[in-house]
Amino acid sequence: MAEDCVLSFESLAFERGINLTSNVPLDIYVTADETRIKQVMMILIDNAMKYVSDKGNIFVTAEGNQKQVKFTVANTGDPIPSDKQAHLFERFYRVDDSRAREKGGYGLGLSIAQNIITVHEGTLYLDYSNEKGTSFSFTLPIKQGKKK
Repeated sequence: MAEDCVLSFESLAFERGINLTSNVPLDIYVTADETRIKQVMMILIDNAMKYVSDKGNIFVTAEGNQKQVKFTVANTGDPIPSDKQAHLFERFYRVDDSRAREKGGYGLGLSIAQNIITVHEGTLYLDYSNEKGTSFSFTLPIKQGKKK
């Protein structure tokens, strides 16, 4: 599913000169609503495409262990000011309203994504560093139980 999401953005990335790479092992599984988790992945990749620097990079990764899976989308875009970061998951919030018309959207994507991940008992969060750029990650628990 994650690779399908990445593939759907490859032509746009190529047109814009963006290096879109992924490292998503095929043996990572989680029990979840596939449609909703795919929606979250698409929101995160779409945001990365909107805010990546010209000729920049987007990295999509996934990893898992016995307790959880983690999906990350990182890009080399402009930093998000620290005073704005706490508001990113609020409905209709945009870091810069002047970019709303230019980039499209209504400021709902991250709020929707957070709601979906919360319903799945996971966590959606932002991580930023000057070296690595901006990344949004979510974790989902792997449900443990008896096999029938």
